[in-house]
Amino acid sequence: MKTLFHRAKSISSADSIHQEITHLKHIFQANGYNRRSIEKALSPTTKKPKPNNTDRNHKHNNKVFLPYIKGVTDRIAKLLTKRNISTVFLPTAKIANLLNNPKDILPPTDYPGIYKIPCHCGKVYIGMTSRSVRARTKEHERHLRLSQPDKSAVAEHAIAEKHNIDFQKTSVLIKNPDPSHLPFLEAIEILKHPLNFNRDSGTQLNPIWSPLLKITN
Repeated sequence: MKTLFHRAKSISSADSIHQEITHLKHIFQANGYNRRSIEKALSPTTKKPKPNNTDRNHKHNNKVFLPYIKGVTDRIAKLLTKRNISTVFLPTAKIANLLNNPKDILPPTDYPGIYKIPCHCGKVYIGMTSRSVRARTKEHERHLRLSQPDKSAVAEHAIAEKHNIDFQKTSVLIKNPDPSHLPFLEAIEILKHPLNFNRDSGTQLNPIWSPLLKITN
């Protein structure tokens, strides 16, 4: 009964509210409710809401979320309060979480870069691509499937040695570098992975790099 009375008061116009409540009373009486119970159910809906609560609810209808910068956002908050807009201060970490949804982060293989494809024999292939590593890996798979060793060092190794390439374990060594650095970075990774089946060592590196890379490997 309370719910129906409250609904009638909320949605009925000033002209029809009395008629609607009278109609509800007749329905409740017809269904066995006594007059006292009906009046008790009706009474809460006739109370006027407190002005303070109304003002408080109104003030919180609008919110803005701002990073907290001492001396800046607190002044902005005061100005917004005058317009009945409440301010919620967020720490930097919270803002980062709001902007970076984990679901939106792409896997490393969806970026260009330097990658490694392992073979079951223990050796690896080091490659570079200005497209996505995923797309380049699929090309290696296709060349192997179509027996095209001339188009892929990976296919050449698998066919010549009758080895199994573990494409599922392809990993990204360097993600999304400057495209102009790709040949240099590939050569460094080839040097850092001596057990490789690359056709060559890539871009020629200055010999001075060799000792340093062996230390950092």
